[in-house]
Order: sequence, then C-alpha cells, then structure tokens
Amino acid sequence: MKKINFKNFKQSRAIRVGAFLLAFVLVFCSLSSFVFTTKNGARYKSKYYPQYAFQDERKNSLQIFGIGNSNLYSAFDVPDLWHDYGYTASMAAVGFQSPSVSYQLLKKAYETQKPKIVLIETDILYDEKPIQTHGVTPKTTIFDYFKTQFIDDKLQSVFPILKFHDMWKQPIDNKYSIDTPDSHGFRYDSHQGKYNVPNYMAKTDRTEDVSEINIYYLEKILTLCRENGSKPLLISVPSLTSWDYARHNSMTALAKKENVDYIDFNMLTAQLKIDLAKSFRDNGTHMNYLGAKKVTDYLGTYIAENYNLADLRGDKSYSYWNDSYNNFVVQMRQTDEKQREKALERKRNGKNKEGHKGAHKDKV
Repeated sequence: MKKINFKNFKQSRAIRVGAFLLAFVLVFCSLSSFVFTTKNGARYKSKYYPQYAFQDERKNSLQIFGIGNSNLYSAFDVPDLWHDYGYTASMAAVGFQSPSVSYQLLKKAYETQKPKIVLIETDILYDEKPIQTHGVTPKTTIFDYFKTQFIDDKLQSVFPILKFHDMWKQPIDNKYSIDTPDSHGFRYDSHQGKYNVPNYMAKTDRTEDVSEINIYYLEKILTLCRENGSKPLLISVPSLTSWDYARHNSMTALAKKENVDYIDFNMLTAQLKIDLAKSFRDNGTHMNYLGAKKVTDYLGTYIAENYNLADLRGDKSYSYWNDSYNNFVVQMRQTDEKQREKALERKRNGKNKEGHKGAHKDKV
C-alpha cells in the first residue's frame, strides 16, 4: 500500500482554502465597488436616497450641505430654498443616522463639493434608538460605543454591500413620497398626521448631556468644516417627540463652547406661525411640507442676512436648477394625487369591512 504523504496533503488543502478565501474577498470587494455602491444602492433602496442624494449633484455646485437624520430630510425643503432664495443645497440624512456616519458622509461630500455652509441637525447627537438602548444612558463611554456602532458604521462605509445587499427586494419607485434627484435629498410629504400636541418645550433648567462619542464626532465634523472653508451651522428642527427644553439648554451651551452658530426652531414655532397641530406627517416627529416650508423660509432669510452667499438664480450655468424645481413641482402634484387615491382606497376598504360584518350578522 502506498504511504500517504500527510504533509503534502495538508499543504494542498491549505492552498485550496487560501485560494477560495482570496476569490471570495475579490468577489466581495468587486461587488462593493461596482454593483452595491452607495449611489446604486440608494436608488433601489429608497429609504437611503436622502443619505446619498449629493452624489447626483454636479461637481462643486453646492453652496449648502446638510447632515442629519430623518428630521433633517423632512424639514429642509431644498427645492423651495432654490426657488425663493437662489441657493443650491443637498444633504446626507437617513433615519437614526449617527454622528460617525455623518462625519464619513461629509468627508465623501468634500471629494466633489465645496459648500460654504454645512448644516448639522442636532438630533443626531441624541441618536440612541430607544428600543435598543435597554436603559443605557447617553453617558455610555466612548469605549463601549467603539465596540458596536463605530464598527458597524465603519464596515458599512468601507463595504456598502453590507447595507445594500438586499436592495433588489425593494422597488425603485416610492409611491407616496419624492426621492428623486429633483428633491436633492428632501423627502416631500404633505400628509397631516394624527397626534396630540404636548407642552414639549416647557421651560426648565435641566440639561441632557450628549455622549462622549457624539461630542468626539461633532468636534471632528466642525474641524473638517473649518479645514475645508465651510461655516458650520447647528440647527434643531421642530419635533414634538425627539426634542425638549433640556436638550435645548445643552445644545445652546455646546454651541457656545464650540463657537458655532445655532438655531433652535423649536423655540421659534410661535414667531414663525408654525401650527404644530398641522405641521407633522406622523406622530409629531417628522415635519410635513407645510412645516418644512416655514422652517426653510426662515433658514433662507437667516442665511441671506448672516452669510455672504450668492443668489444663483440669474447665473445661466445654474439654470438646470430651474428645470429641476419645475420637475419637483410636477412630482409634488403626482405624489399628492397618489396620497388622495390611497386615502380613498382605505376609506372604501373600511366601508367594505363594515358591510361584510353586517352581512355576517344578518346570516346569524
């Protein structure tokens, strides 16, 4: 019987395993680089579109860039900012976006853009998801955070396939909101939600601390802005469920410490005549178009009065923004019509269910 050379066998097996792993890594990296890119993924997985909308903008065309979460993309009405003030803008925002992701997105934006102003929506500094914190306070240490969120954020940044691997499951078209290049990251929604308006901004001396890791990334964001010649502007858009006076106090102190301008729109709702009972599309968290218009109008006026930003409506090289705005208006009308049809369908279905119940009782 021929004696088996186990040394050669082990070497051969190691080579096959190594070749398989190398092939896997090459395929994985290729898919991340060419197929499951952030640009492609965001177009298919529409909830991420506002996070990567800036990648559809022409090089060095943006005057304003925004980073934040869903509060920002619901309240920052970019098309009307252009129409009323002549400012070009886009954003990188998605639900529960963390400061570390915001920092990475801002770095990516600077590869193709040179914005004069960077809006930072402050709710990202309180980014802990209530259902996931399990009682952990915002004072979680920087070391605990690096073990979880930082690793997730970094891996998804380097390998977009981890975020967009199931993008084929979701249709490209979102029927009831606008996620197209003509919205520039703004998520238009005219629906009026049903909710009670609490006294959420009752005055207090309390504060709510921002976690160490979020302070760390805010400072990195501010440094990045200044290194690239951008002026950072902190804003807190109205939200009945994610903001209060304690957070206002903390953010006012933080803005003063970091020497950065700050607007808390939650303190301006009466001045801006924002009807809190009609200005949100859900439970009072996210603004609808009615509320977004008023927030954006004040923001446009504030920028015009405090920053040396050019009105580009008369610049022929930016005339495509007029076309984009006109397209957006058409999309708004189409979206409103779809929402009306959806409401009528729900109403009809409700009546049909009541009819079936009545018929069942008659039979009994």
